[in-house]
Amino acid sequence: LPLLRESRPAIVTLPGAVGPRTAVESIRTTRYTPAPASWWFQRRKLEAALELNVFVDFLGQQWLLVLALIATLGMLFAHESRKSGPAVSPQQAINLVNSDGGVFLDIRDGAEFGRGHIADARHIPLGQLASRQAELAGLEDKPVIVVCKLGQSAGSATRQLREAGFSQAQKMTGGMMEWNAMKLPVVT
Repeated sequence: LPLLRESRPAIVTLPGAVGPRTAVESIRTTRYTPAPASWWFQRRKLEAALELNVFVDFLGQQWLLVLALIATLGMLFAHESRKSGPAVSPQQAINLVNSDGGVFLDIRDGAEFGRGHIADARHIPLGQLASRQAELAGLEDKPVIVVCKLGQSAGSATRQLREAGFSQAQKMTGGMMEWNAMKLPVVT
């Protein structure tokens, strides 16, 4: 068996040190200064700049694809807005009904209508609109403001009414949610 020797600390000379020191002494006397907290933010800014640079390069190389995407989104938006007809805000709807003798047509189901609706609104659920259009006779040339819960299903009802000859049928944007958010009166 080899004899175990007594180990001595290694003697090192550090740059700028006065005289030789042991490794343990140099660790004990060396002052540790952590990296500033902003290093992470600087690194993140650099990474973000590189990501943006890659994105800009992609746009430059694939400009035709980007142009096609923008054109497609534009056509989709135009088609959807044309499909449902014109839309009016709740305040514009009130003005149309009051000034031109129009009516509000609530197309929500009976339970939602019973919880609260616009005063003097006519109620025809969306599923029964085609069969109950006779109830709207005489309003073909007056504003018919179609109201639903969120303003989404009113678009198809407005389209049906316009095809049936109601030239001033319009949907109310935001539906009853927008009406309630504006704190406008409802009746039950």
